[in-house]
Amino acid sequence: MILVKPSVYLAGLEYSGKTLIAYGLVKKLKQSGVNIGYFKPVAVARKKLEHKKPVDPDVLALKEALGVEFSEELLSPVVLSETYLDLQDEALGYRERIIKSYQELSARYDAMVVEGHQGPEALVTLGLSAPQVAKLIDSTLTLVIRCSSEPIIDRIVDRIVLYERFASSFDAKLFGVILNAVRFQDLERLREAIVPRIEALGVKVLGVVPESSSFFAPTVRDVAEALDARILTGDIGLDGLMEDVVVGAMGLEATTRWVRRATNAALVTSGDRTDVILQVLELRPSVVVLTENLYPSAQVLAKARVLGIPVLLVPHSTYEAVEMLKEAQRMIASMSLRVKERAILSALEKSLDWKSFASLLGI
Repeated sequence: MILVKPSVYLAGLEYSGKTLIAYGLVKKLKQSGVNIGYFKPVAVARKKLEHKKPVDPDVLALKEALGVEFSEELLSPVVLSETYLDLQDEALGYRERIIKSYQELSARYDAMVVEGHQGPEALVTLGLSAPQVAKLIDSTLTLVIRCSSEPIIDRIVDRIVLYERFASSFDAKLFGVILNAVRFQDLERLREAIVPRIEALGVKVLGVVPESSSFFAPTVRDVAEALDARILTGDIGLDGLMEDVVVGAMGLEATTRWVRRATNAALVTSGDRTDVILQVLELRPSVVVLTENLYPSAQVLAKARVLGIPVLLVPHSTYEAVEMLKEAQRMIASMSLRVKERAILSALEKSLDWKSFASLLGI
């Protein structure tokens, strides 16, 4: 344990929304005049910078979006690959690196928001699981759960019991939980039955955030970057959000029916499906992704230009493009954080227990 400033450690499963919540917390508190910093002690490399140094793109995104001047190495001192079991001999060095970076960084701030990596139990074999690292830097452990990922809402209590006991096994305490992306139909059950059961465990519910697909949705600009696409037209629509994906391999009637049902849809099809593309453009999708480098007709480009709808050209097959779009929906970019900033802050302002966070962070 080391003596540092007050901090909250956000742990959660992959795609729980902890990065968005970390961003929202830091941004909101900065706007309120709090000198607060961001730290991600352990990350998984999913990108390389120009000098070939591996980095977590989420760290890059928050560094840029929050205007943080410190290096990626200081903000996230341990960056591992997804294969790590042979790194046991390096574990002590990793912990020392985390302590050194955290002491240096936290000295510049009055409070800290710390983001965990892929899951509370991940890297326990290296002594770098969420409760182990939270205890190492004396940070208050808080769990973020994406409730829409739970098919049975009551299982949230089981999951919290599991992680509370897991934390206790390392002499760490699970202080609180943020229930994120709660489906509308689950809100009443959650508030009346589940929240009281959680708090009876001694775990404080720090927020109930209703589900919003736009909360997680990437921008069309993010999609273009993820697909390494050529933008044929529609630059003015690049900051729009993409929430649903519709594959234009069906007939005209079936494709248009699915687009009507979708929200902020991306149509993925080959460029020679002129009849389908023209009809779908009338329905105002967020973006049209043309696969296998099949260039569209002049009529398609002219209509998309008039409507301000981006048309992207990619060399990938339709299947490959859809899989890449799924991955893009899980990624966070600094530009999309800025685009969605108002929506993120609005959701968190209404949903988080700010008095508890203020007390927790000593502000």
